[in-house]
Amino acid sequence: GRGRLRSTYGIGLVPSEAEPRTSSEIREATADYAKRVHQSDPDDACKYLAIEEYRCLLTAQAEIETEEAATKCFKWNDEWRRCQWDQYKFNEGLTYIEGPQIRKAYRFAPNYKYA
Repeated sequence: GRGRLRSTYGIGLVPSEAEPRTSSEIREATADYAKRVHQSDPDDACKYLAIEEYRCLLTAQAEIETEEAATKCFKWNDEWRRCQWDQYKFNEGLTYIEGPQIRKAYRFAPNYKYA
């Protein structure tokens, strides 16, 4: 989680001092992170999963309880990865059954512009 968050949005997780965060600190840090994510890629359909993973890591005190936080927050990372793959397939016009070698649009795909 930590490396992906940093590489995806160009920021690290939190300060180096390992002190438990208060709920207001977690809210502020999450809001700041969400703002950066929205600015970085406003059209990313998966950004909310990345934000939830970040909130989860902060709430689980990832700097202090690294293993426990990774276990608790893995589901968000897993969902984010699946979402990224689905988003890629949708943008490439691929269906689940077809492989990457086929580049035709899926004719039953919903029109997300009006959803």
